[in-house]
Amino acid sequence: MADTGVELDRLVAAVPQNPDEQQKDDKLAQTLLFVLLTVVLCGIAAEAFFINLLYHRELAVSRLKNRSEQDGPIRGFAHLTGGSVQENEVMLWHINNVTVLSGMAYKDGRLEVQKEGFYYVYSKVCFSDIGLWNQSPVFFNHFVMKSAHLRENYYTLMQSQKELRVNTNDLNNSFLGGLFHLHKGEGIFVRIRTNLNILQYNVSEHFFGAFMM
Repeated sequence: MADTGVELDRLVAAVPQNPDEQQKDDKLAQTLLFVLLTVVLCGIAAEAFFINLLYHRELAVSRLKNRSEQDGPIRGFAHLTGGSVQENEVMLWHINNVTVLSGMAYKDGRLEVQKEGFYYVYSKVCFSDIGLWNQSPVFFNHFVMKSAHLRENYYTLMQSQKELRVNTNDLNNSFLGGLFHLHKGEGIFVRIRTNLNILQYNVSEHFFGAFMM
């Protein structure tokens, strides 16, 4: 009786499966394999994309760094305010929260050029003739100078001159501005020549600067 049961199990196992069910199983396996393969390929593509993006970003940063090291600052500009005249007639400027310095250095009243190019240079000073009573007319001279690499050599870039007369109590302004070709290492500064202390000490009344075109 036991042999008969075993034999029946063998016969059932030997009976071929339903073709429709076999086809469904094959399609399911193919679908799962396709989904798995798609996920793997998408992962590889995403990884390749981010690697390529990172490579080009590092390359751009490296090129920009090399350019900065070779060429120096791309644009130089500066704006200084609140000057006072020293014994050597050079105006010193206050370094404060309104000072602008980018691509230019400042020392002892001079702006030093860091990159060769064309710069628009400007300067304004304010003065009055109050206190000139019973004195002969005097001249107020306003210069913007350029110094070479050796500071002993300097040249006048711009100049204005005004004759001051007694008993007028006028408030005067002198503005100079122009475009100049400056070389790396050269300095520009403001020089005031007068025998009277007549500058107005209002920070907003005096300024000096330059910017690269």
